[in-house]
Amino acid sequence: MAFVLRIFDAETKNVRVQEIGTLSVKLGRSDKCDVVIDSPYVSREHAVLRQADGKYVLESVGKNVTYVNRREVPQGGAVEVLPDDEIQIAGFSLFIEGPGRAKRTEVDAAGALA
Repeated sequence: MAFVLRIFDAETKNVRVQEIGTLSVKLGRSDKCDVVIDSPYVSREHAVLRQADGKYVLESVGKNVTYVNRREVPQGGAVEVLPDDEIQIAGFSLFIEGPGRAKRTEVDAAGALA
């Protein structure tokens, strides 16, 4: 089941929209990742986002820090992520929009979807 990942770059204030059509995506700096996040503070393979049974789970697999709603996800740890939760990787905020959710593009000064 497809979903949309909105990626906000706090430095440039740009929002990138990426449609995800697989159940598992790699997030990281490497061009081999499904979602490339271009920053020296992002691990080559930073995190994996999986979808199963209508739920999303984020696993931190890189050496650099990943946060969900400003709470650190320990390396090798995994947490459930709900739509509208903020995934923070370096200076980027990522938001999941699943099927049937309104697509929002405006962000506030902190990078959260408004």
